[in-house]
Amino acid sequence: HHLRLREVLRWREGVVVPGQYDRNHEQQGDHRQEQSSDMVDVGFPSAVKIPEKLPAGTRVTIDLGSLAQRPPSKRLTYRSAKVVSPDTPRVEAGLYWGYRVRLVGTLSSVFHGSELGSYDFVIGTSERGRRVDSPEIVQKVRASAGAGRLQHLLIVFGGVQGLESSAGGDERLIARGCGTSWTVAELFDIYVNTCPNQGSRTIRTEEAILISLATLRPMLEKALNDAVSAEVSR
Repeated sequence: HHLRLREVLRWREGVVVPGQYDRNHEQQGDHRQEQSSDMVDVGFPSAVKIPEKLPAGTRVTIDLGSLAQRPPSKRLTYRSAKVVSPDTPRVEAGLYWGYRVRLVGTLSSVFHGSELGSYDFVIGTSERGRRVDSPEIVQKVRASAGAGRLQHLLIVFGGVQGLESSAGGDERLIARGCGTSWTVAELFDIYVNTCPNQGSRTIRTEEAILISLATLRPMLEKALNDAVSAEVSR
């Protein structure tokens, strides 16, 4: 969704700019000095005109329609462009169009409220979890893939003190017996350690994300591919 100047696509991300805005001679100061505008900078030599006026500085997804096939130029005015939902490229064309941030107050709230529906497989990460390549973990993932799951995954990372600490501060989980009758690992389909023998006291979350995705992807891809092959051979 970060397109170069001459890449052809019906949709583009842009920002509403003042009516006299020139991206080659950018105005100094706050671009939101005008209350509203119908011009959007989508990375072309000239701004795109939309039917309605929006507050300057607003980020929008633009549908260029048939004009998307024409090479951009300063003389070309995109007057048929319109603002659409940022979900439109994904829904209509299956395109990845960036991510959204959803803020929740507790660990238990993470598992519900996704715009894409419920999660069908949930992975917890912890230094107290099982190794990703352990037979138990591999078997659970393969079984889930064979049952048609692994279509909407959730991977959960804890803070410095881990998911155990997050669960310990969640009154809803405590009331349900987490920490006494059952452990935080039971919230997840699998509870894994993606970096065994890490050699350091802690791993930053931004580091853990990259390590975990690189570690989990081969196993998940193999499980899904095996499930497809098994379905075809039936």
